[in-house]
Amino acid sequence: SDPVTVVTATADDVRSAPLFQDPGSTGELHTTLDPAIQALAESVLEDEPSASALVAIQPSTGNVLAVANGPGSQGQQTALLGQYAPGSTFKLATTLAMLRSGETSQATVSCPAELNVDGRKFNNASTYPAQFLGEIPLIQAFAQSCNTAFINARGEVSQASLSEAARSLGIGVDSPIGTGAYFGSVPDSAEGTAHAASMIGQGQVLVSPFALAVAAASIGNGSLVSPVLVQQPPAPGSSSPSASASPSATPSAEGGTPLTAQEAAALREMMRAVVTD
Repeated sequence: SDPVTVVTATADDVRSAPLFQDPGSTGELHTTLDPAIQALAESVLEDEPSASALVAIQPSTGNVLAVANGPGSQGQQTALLGQYAPGSTFKLATTLAMLRSGETSQATVSCPAELNVDGRKFNNASTYPAQFLGEIPLIQAFAQSCNTAFINARGEVSQASLSEAARSLGIGVDSPIGTGAYFGSVPDSAEGTAHAASMIGQGQVLVSPFALAVAAASIGNGSLVSPVLVQQPPAPGSSSPSASASPSATPSAEGGTPLTAQEAAALREMMRAVVTD
């Protein structure tokens, strides 16, 4: 923007001292986006007919490297602002809450084919492998994505502790990134079927693709990251912009109990099992 000076002036152009001055700005906007990764993300989505998004965050810095929306999003900013039920991806938070209740990756959990909660039936996906029904280790319940095993943990994981675990991963914790973003919402209280549904990312649980990327980056980092997208202008005498936040800083006073390196390592082990097992 151009410099602006406001003064008063009489009919014969006698002017006052400046009443207001704005030196203006260069108009430059510095972001953390990596052009190559951004272009790659867009190319990955270009043939996807449904609403789609891809967000890449560097765990060590919190820098947002790509924010892409597929053509099926019809021009909507689904990556940053979309509000969706996370479904089984929310088992990251449920598992963290279970770990905090005393479970381990090798703890035995119950995975029936069907579970009835107050008259509502919950099932696993139709493709769920039958050999992983019954009593199985938590790591396999996570790797195979057993809905009923996680719902069965509702007695040891209250809705409040589930919401707290989500906040520990950055879900539901607003953090300024320089533009609008939806960080998600997890109710602090829910009973019966609503609590059961929350355990598998349904019910009233909502996230954006961006919020899930923050959670995954935090687990990769070993502690909660504060994401950065729009960087602050360069300081006087500096040639490079500075990050708007520290990746190790808690984004908000409303953040959950800090994620520990041990918890993150356990979650990474189980996330890896999704790929290997």
